[in-house]
Amino acid sequence: MARNLGKQVAEEISNAHEARDGQSNEELNMDLWNNKIGRELGSDPANAGKSIDEIMQEAIKNGLLQTSPEEDTQKLIDNYIKYRKIKKLKGK
Repeated sequence: MARNLGKQVAEEISNAHEARDGQSNEELNMDLWNNKIGRELGSDPANAGKSIDEIMQEAIKNGLLQTSPEEDTQKLIDNYIKYRKIKKLKGK
């Protein structure tokens, strides 16, 4: 969505999708985090030539996606900061 519609529209659509009953705050936060990472990576010009699968594999490899509501969110944030620093150093 971020590639085709832009980050802002993608955020509005994905947040509206997540605003449903029946999930815990922890599950909601996990979904919102993963959506944010997807938007960031999907709209990153450095990823323009990559498939969605390639981008998601890179996100998984770098520990950017939350796979359980109980996962340590500070670790995810630290992984994301480290990932962005590495990308910046590589000029990507």
